[in-house]
Amino acid sequence: MDSDYLHSAIEATNDGIVIADAQKEDQPIIYVNPAFERLTGYGREEVLGRNCRFLQGEDTQQRGLMELRKALREGRPCLVTLRNYRKDGTRFWNELSISLVKAKDGMLTHYVGIQKDVTERTRNRTRLKKYQERLRKANRRLRKLSTHDPLTRVHNRRHFASMYRRDWQIAARENEPLTVMMIDIDYFKQYNDTYGHQAGDRCLKRIASALKHSMRRASDLVARFGGEEFIVILQGLSAEKALPLAEAISRKIYDLHIPHKASEAAPYVTVSIGLASLTPIPGANRERLLMEADQALYQAKKQGRNTVVLQEN
Repeated sequence: MDSDYLHSAIEATNDGIVIADAQKEDQPIIYVNPAFERLTGYGREEVLGRNCRFLQGEDTQQRGLMELRKALREGRPCLVTLRNYRKDGTRFWNELSISLVKAKDGMLTHYVGIQKDVTERTRNRTRLKKYQERLRKANRRLRKLSTHDPLTRVHNRRHFASMYRRDWQIAARENEPLTVMMIDIDYFKQYNDTYGHQAGDRCLKRIASALKHSMRRASDLVARFGGEEFIVILQGLSAEKALPLAEAISRKIYDLHIPHKASEAAPYVTVSIGLASLTPIPGANRERLLMEADQALYQAKKQGRNTVVLQEN
């Protein structure tokens, strides 16, 4: 191709083009096209003889720059995206492609840089990443809402039902005991009538937190079963081993010292706990264990509340 046509084509292109002398100290610029001038705001006479690094300003700690320097040291072409700065100080994102020009003997003579303003594309990508992160957070919140009680932050009844089915199957397969603990706040209706529903909500939160922090294993599950009732699944734990935990929970709730002057069981808020355990066998009805825990809870209430009852099989 005729050199005049080649020069005219380079002058007319919409991408900024820079040619630097690779054999001179500091690789000075020896040519820029009009698109470079429009992109950077610098006139040709202002940049000839300078190294391109002036476009970086003080923003010299960029990953793209590290990649660029490594490629130049290794004598290979590269494509990087850099934060550059126009003459008026405004920032733009520069997609820079560096090519190497060599003489016939293989000696490196020039660097050719092609610049594209990808600011809008980069902004769109950043906005998309932020949107995706917000979406991920929203999905995590939705998943948590679907499995957790919004007031007490422990698992809800729906999640309990799902996990109970799973734990039952595991216990049956492993021939291990499964223990259920039903927990009811004593005289909670009277508490609400005396102190108000906002105080009742605070009471539920404190008890739920105490229950959650009483669990010792990752497999232990606490759920709000409804109203003032909570339920606990203890996988692979016999009733004999679960009983001390239930008694410790009872003491822990009492030791919160939440005043309850309408209670007939104690001056503070207390709980009644029903405990039942069995090792599932193939074909057994998993509702049986829940019924036995409920019967134990009924007995605890019948015995005056603020107590733990273990259902004997």
